[in-house]
Amino acid sequence: MSYQSVILLIIGILNLGLAIIVYWRNRKNLANFYYSMMVFTGSLWVFGNFAYSLFLDQPDIRLAVISIIYICTLVTSFYYFIFTYNFPYKTFKLPRPFLTSLYIFVFLYALVLGFDSNYLIDLSILNTNEIIINLGNYWTFSVIFSLFIISGFIILFKKYFLVEGVYKSQIKYVLWATILTYTLASLTNLITGFWNNFDFHWLGPVFSLINFLVIGWVLFRK
Repeated sequence: MSYQSVILLIIGILNLGLAIIVYWRNRKNLANFYYSMMVFTGSLWVFGNFAYSLFLDQPDIRLAVISIIYICTLVTSFYYFIFTYNFPYKTFKLPRPFLTSLYIFVFLYALVLGFDSNYLIDLSILNTNEIIINLGNYWTFSVIFSLFIISGFIILFKKYFLVEGVYKSQIKYVLWATILTYTLASLTNLITGFWNNFDFHWLGPVFSLINFLVIGWVLFRK
């Protein structure tokens, strides 16, 4: 087992533990609940990367693991958006039909990622050690992922000027953590995919700890 695999396993366990702790601390609070869901699916994403590092010589298993990784990436970004809507409290109300539509869309898109093995990754992966990205679909996935993250950032940015006291400080920490995590993780996980370069994918989970731990610390302080 490589040192990258060991790091991924440790990060996955840390994230899972953090999700459970924050959930049981105050599961009735929507911000805590959606943070826990975000970190839980994020931990599954990390475990997916861990599994991928173990099956480099078994392309059929690797292809299935890749689908799981992208599904977890999608769902984690969605829960981040929902978290920002509820954190530290709602300053506006999204229409219920809109939220319902988002849940349905994410569910259906996850099904596409899960059942269409050729959607993002070319099936030639079964016969070669290289990963060949279907650029059109990869662009679509990247845009959807980025929209959830950027929308969440915009929500927090607007809330920063609406709330006062400790809430303003909490939002500031979360904003900076989001900027740092999204920038570093995108550089190593998302953008490099356009060149079929996945050598640094294991760094994405490392950078995700910045955002998860900062938000977890803010929630614990609250």
